[in-house]
Amino acid sequence: MGLAGDDLLKFLIMGQEKELDFYKARDIEREEYFRRVTAMQDAIE
Repeated sequence: MGLAGDDLLKFLIMGQEKELDFYKARDIEREEYFRRVTAMQDAIE
């Protein structure tokens, strides 16, 4: 997880708007991930 510091630095350079876009994208990825995990669990059961 050594990239966290670099990402934080990029956020500071690019500004808060880009940071918010990043977190929005992460939320979408997280929702998609949980959707896939749930589908896999349903398939197993």
